[in-house]
Amino acid sequence: MKRFGEDRFKQAERARKIQPPVIPIVAKWVQDNPGTISLGQGVVGWGPPKEAYDEMAEVSKNPENHKYKPVQGIPPLLELVKEKLKKENGILTTSGEN
Repeated sequence: MKRFGEDRFKQAERARKIQPPVIPIVAKWVQDNPGTISLGQGVVGWGPPKEAYDEMAEVSKNPENHKYKPVQGIPPLLELVKEKLKKENGILTTSGEN
């Protein structure tokens, strides 16, 4: 015997075909594989190094640093990150990276 409204609110076929959200999937992978570090949504388990905090105090004094910056990023900073990734992580970046 069907309950009231059971067939009335059946999930649409196209809704059943939608992929589940990726964040819970990645969280399960991390849980199932100890030592895995998820960088999903930029969430990591440690803060910036002391040098970053020290530099923030200095950078915050310049009013230009309180304005919007180019969408592509700040060229000198992008170059520093590119060099760091190559030197410390063995990652080669190319144009169009994000």
